[in-house]
Amino acid sequence: MKPTNLLNPDFNEAYFMLGNVHFLQKDYAGAAQAYEVLLTRNQKDLKVANNLAETYIQLGRFEQAMSLFTLITKHEPQYYNAHLRIAKCLYEL
Repeated sequence: MKPTNLLNPDFNEAYFMLGNVHFLQKDYAGAAQAYEVLLTRNQKDLKVANNLAETYIQLGRFEQAMSLFTLITKHEPQYYNAHLRIAKCLYEL
């Protein structure tokens, strides 16, 4: 997937898939990097925000994760998973 990113750095789906691959391989720093690129391009993409927040939890960056989950709940109040993750972040802090 990296060659696709090099040929077309604006190919957002490649960055999303790359983040997912890194996450599944437990390369959370790599996943965060890919998701952060996407989130800077489109701050309203809640799917990317969710994945980045989950990655931040794995990295122990609970305050950053909580900020993203809070953003998600503002746009999607019925997304209960985000509420549960905020509670997890508060517990870990």
